[in-house]
Amino acid sequence: MPFSQPTRWTLAGALSCAVFGTVLLTAGCAPGEEAPDEPPPFPDSVFVDILIDLHLASARAQHWNDIGPGMKDSVLAHYGVTREQYDAAVEFYSAHPKAYLDAYNAALDELNVERFTTDGRQ
Repeated sequence: MPFSQPTRWTLAGALSCAVFGTVLLTAGCAPGEEAPDEPPPFPDSVFVDILIDLHLASARAQHWNDIGPGMKDSVLAHYGVTREQYDAAVEFYSAHPKAYLDAYNAALDELNVERFTTDGRQ
């Protein structure tokens, strides 16, 4: 999804709030969680990219109201992921909170790298 660099990094705070909420909701769910036996339906890196684009598209829709209701399907299609695969991934990560948190942290890291690059700090 073509978002300008300033738009991407300014939305890092929104993603941070989502991560914090996720951590609060899942922190007590699986104490001593072991590594998952089965892999997620598609690579973690794809899930991270999808998370970033979905959060950015959602924020853009809230601020500028210029994204239609098929936004999620468009993002998924961009990555070659079906809605069923995405739903299976969400189910997988919900059952494995540490993996879910790792994916969100990777998304935040990527947004922060873009932020510092855009600001000329790096």
